[in-house]
Amino acid sequence: MDIRQDVVFKILQSMTEKEEKFFVKSARKNTFYFNLYTLVKKKNIFDQKRLIKELEKAGCKQPLHKLKSYLKTEIIQSLIDYNNDNVEINVLKQLSEIKVLILKGLYDEATNTLQTVKAFVIEKGLFHIMPAIYEMDYKLGSLKMDIDPKVFVDYKQCFEDNLVNYRLDYIYYYIKDINFRITTLKENKKVRGEVESLLQDPVMTETNSTESNLIKIKRHNILSLYFLMIADIDKSLKSAYEAIGLLNEFPTAEFYSDMKTLLLRNIIVSLNNFKRKDLLEQEGEKIIEELAELSETNFDALAALMQVKNLQMMSSNDFSELDSNTELFLKKQRLLGTDFRTMLLMNFALLFMKKGDFETALDWLEKVFRFCKKHEQPYKLLGARVISYWVHFRLGNYRILESLQLSIKRQMAGYEMTSEPYNYMVKYTRQYIQAYDTSEQIEVLEKWKKSFNELPFTDKMHFNVISFSFSDYLEEMIENHTAAKVKTL
Repeated sequence: MDIRQDVVFKILQSMTEKEEKFFVKSARKNTFYFNLYTLVKKKNIFDQKRLIKELEKAGCKQPLHKLKSYLKTEIIQSLIDYNNDNVEINVLKQLSEIKVLILKGLYDEATNTLQTVKAFVIEKGLFHIMPAIYEMDYKLGSLKMDIDPKVFVDYKQCFEDNLVNYRLDYIYYYIKDINFRITTLKENKKVRGEVESLLQDPVMTETNSTESNLIKIKRHNILSLYFLMIADIDKSLKSAYEAIGLLNEFPTAEFYSDMKTLLLRNIIVSLNNFKRKDLLEQEGEKIIEELAELSETNFDALAALMQVKNLQMMSSNDFSELDSNTELFLKKQRLLGTDFRTMLLMNFALLFMKKGDFETALDWLEKVFRFCKKHEQPYKLLGARVISYWVHFRLGNYRILESLQLSIKRQMAGYEMTSEPYNYMVKYTRQYIQAYDTSEQIEVLEKWKKSFNELPFTDKMHFNVISFSFSDYLEEMIENHTAAKVKTL
């Protein structure tokens, strides 16, 4: 068996250079768990049988599975120590210390520490930890026989906020799951109705003066995503920026990094989907600056940072950062969430297409196919197949188009989907292939472009974005064919 399939290796791979140096510095060098670390990380030995032999040579009699478990424990403890400035980790450590004080009967000391932690948790917006603090507060009151009735009043608002927060989280992830599978609400009126029914939930429509800023921010984030999915860019951007404005008032809050990343990503997707190169040029560097800072501790921010850099390259046709961005993605992809990985895999395929490297684009599309199949993303898989049809057409691989078309047709029928841009692509690629000469090909391309541009915005939105625009590609082909015709004459 290869140890690279083991969780301990995946943790090793996720460590930054600074985290690894910290672990090596703090580890006990004369132990077998450190020997295992050296064999895997420094000598690149991954076969378990070979690892066992090497460890036995060093005098180790412990089973490999126990060593792996111990190494994992030591690495995680090292990561906890290294990330000592992480607010939530520190709070959880302090709660463990309070538990110990309670077990030892040091109730006054435990109470004083708990009140300090409670004030800190409220300040940082760690609403999900409040039930644990309440439980300890109540237990200490019971043990000391001096329960203050006010303790229930103090926590009442926190618990009410918790219920609202949990409900908002449910609404967001319900809509996010639809966005992950379907992308927009246009294709499915039934699902759109379900989403809009959720948006009538009292937590979305009823506000009060005592609610926390986190609740307001989450509400704006949900609306930003919803407006993005119904193709209303102005309202989507407005909601995102209103949330960011509120968020910037609390830069030390524990939720700051995660929420800021979500909101900036909504803005990036909006700029791409609505082909707003002007706003990308205007806001791009500012977004990159913010994401670069967040990405030091947040992998979602790192993914969003790669996404916006890719969009800048597509918009400007300056591919100077392509190699470094590709290398970074390949190195960090296993640390990214499924949604971000799918998006970036497709992103790189489209980026190489934009550069004119269609062969490499096909290689990336194969990665998209495998990943979408593995993680059951039929709509994104379908989108990737449509893009591959276009790439094979551009490469002149005409023989493969018929089988691709049949595969796409079956998949569309299975999900009861239709797509006018795709129908036009099949129709006009056939006419183009059958054209007698360059003049006829130009006529076909011009008809194709005219038909595409006359489609309603929501019908063509997936095929007219910064990262992939039929209109731009067709215009480029018309210009190239016209130049070739003039040169021939």
